[in-house]
Amino acid sequence: MERKIFEDLQRKTLKCFEYFNKAPIIECFLINPLGEKQPVDEPLIVEIDTGYDGHVLISEHLYHKLKLFKFELPEEKQPIIETVSHEYIRAKAAYGFLEIPSLNLKIRTQIETFEDCQEMLIGREILSNLIIILHGTLKKLCIFK
Repeated sequence: MERKIFEDLQRKTLKCFEYFNKAPIIECFLINPLGEKQPVDEPLIVEIDTGYDGHVLISEHLYHKLKLFKFELPEEKQPIIETVSHEYIRAKAAYGFLEIPSLNLKIRTQIETFEDCQEMLIGREILSNLIIILHGTLKKLCIFK
């Protein structure tokens, strides 16, 4: 029964993604305000993290590669990120675009990082603008129209 309901829902989706790790992932590109895309060739593989209440968190290295430091929000508008260990860190953030080619989707969003950040996450601020189902037993993430 559960599989039948899921199959019916799939007919109404933009795209379903299978994942094999512990967390669902999505392939995407990031674009700075000048239209420069990273990575250039192959998309990034970014984890979907419902525990992260921010927009898009990227590694500090990629943040610099995208030259987002040139477009940073004023300090008073910089987000404060709570870590898994309940520490609070002042992040750096700039506006840019998240592009998901398989969905033909481009979202203007805040792109965030902090000192020594190595993580790449899509958080609830992005997810709250999409209709999604995380189907754990089938290991699928579906994004709906």
